[in-house]
Amino acid sequence: MTEHSQTRKPLSRRAFVKKTLTGIGATALVGTGTGAAEAANAPRHWDKAADVVVIGAGATGLPASIEAAEQGASVIVVEQN
Repeated sequence: MTEHSQTRKPLSRRAFVKKTLTGIGATALVGTGTGAAEAANAPRHWDKAADVVVIGAGATGLPASIEAAEQGASVIVVEQN
């Protein structure tokens, strides 16, 4: 073993988890900042028309859009992904 590795203190489990979560949090913050910058530069022209616009295709969004479409309405579903 080298002299440097013998003088290092062992890393406790708590310190390891703390440093890991700090790194993940910093990475997440950097990732969200770039998405906002790209969204700000997106064109803001909207030329769609519908009778019903459903925001989110979750547990209530999809059934609502299906029911509206079955009743004859034109439907647009907007999903985050």
